[in-house]
Amino acid sequence: PRPPSAVVAGSNHTVYVTPSGDLKLAGYVHGDVSPSPLKFETRLPLKCVQVAAGRRHVVALLGDGPVMNNTNLGTNARRGGGGSGGNGKSQGFGGPTVVVTWGAGHFGQLGHGPDVVSCGGPRVVERLLPQAVGGNVIHVAAGALHTGVLVSADPSAPASTRAFMFGSNRRGQCGTAGLSSAPGATEPKSSNTIPIPAPVVPVSHPETGRPVTFARLALGRLHTVALANSGEVYTWGSATAGRCGHGDARGGHGGDRSTMTPEQRRAARGGTCPPRRVDALRNVTVVNIAAGDGHSLALTGGG
Repeated sequence: PRPPSAVVAGSNHTVYVTPSGDLKLAGYVHGDVSPSPLKFETRLPLKCVQVAAGRRHVVALLGDGPVMNNTNLGTNARRGGGGSGGNGKSQGFGGPTVVVTWGAGHFGQLGHGPDVVSCGGPRVVERLLPQAVGGNVIHVAAGALHTGVLVSADPSAPASTRAFMFGSNRRGQCGTAGLSSAPGATEPKSSNTIPIPAPVVPVSHPETGRPVTFARLALGRLHTVALANSGEVYTWGSATAGRCGHGDARGGHGGDRSTMTPEQRRAARGGTCPPRRVDALRNVTVVNIAAGDGHSLALTGGG
């Protein structure tokens, strides 16, 4: 048999994408244990082009493009043009994309609303259909208890990319409200759970003030890492143990709070970080990112 095109793993399960775009799962995510890879039917005329695994949930992107894996996502973010997993060109989607999720959803990480706490098989996230978000989902990511996607309204324009997140937001890891990086922002207080996809707050470049768009997301247990289309890295969520990379193991703000808004200062006292650039990486070319439970990784162009 041909080897799988992509493989991801959660706490107790492993998900495979076959060369033909089928989804197979081994282990336990919800319901019965599968000791060997079991095919999951999506009942849609689309193949799986990307998959991500959380602690006990799975998120899959269905479309008509090539299967993506960790080696061909985000590798050209800073170089511009058509290769990055965030600008939509490398996928070559000729039609609409669909996101399906299944598994445990007690914190809203499946994106089906507050009344759906589990799914035994793939279910379409209706709030992420093209007509609902104004574009195609081009990238999916899963953390322990939260989920993120990138949406592009125009595959030829990386600046059109928007990030949506849902699931556990106890430490602001969804970045959907109350933790804006824009000066003077007055977003409402963030919720502990986001049961349906919500847009990440606007992120502004610290020098130019221009909007920042992302090419790739990596989700940990309580934090999120994002690779910008410019090649810079941004993080948000829990900053404890230094996982957000801002030089302060407690609050992630390096002790300099003079330029923060009142909302940002409150977040810092609680050990959380709003969407913010990792300045220690601003002078290197980052081509890929990853996140563990309590740490973050960035791969530079030089390896």
